[in-house]
Amino acid sequence: MIIVAVILVFGIGGMVINVGAVSVKGIGLAGIVGVVLNLLLPGSSGKPNKPVS
Repeated sequence: MIIVAVILVFGIGGMVINVGAVSVKGIGLAGIVGVVLNLLLPGSSGKPNKPVS
């Protein structure tokens, strides 16, 4: 849920990142941030769920 919130803030909020002569903003920046956050933040412990008895 945190990842979705950050993507929306970056995409809708008008955030711009300038790196040298290149600037990334809008939906492109939101997509990059989404990929990076999905790689950095832990998604699950890797343990399978127990079946309900």
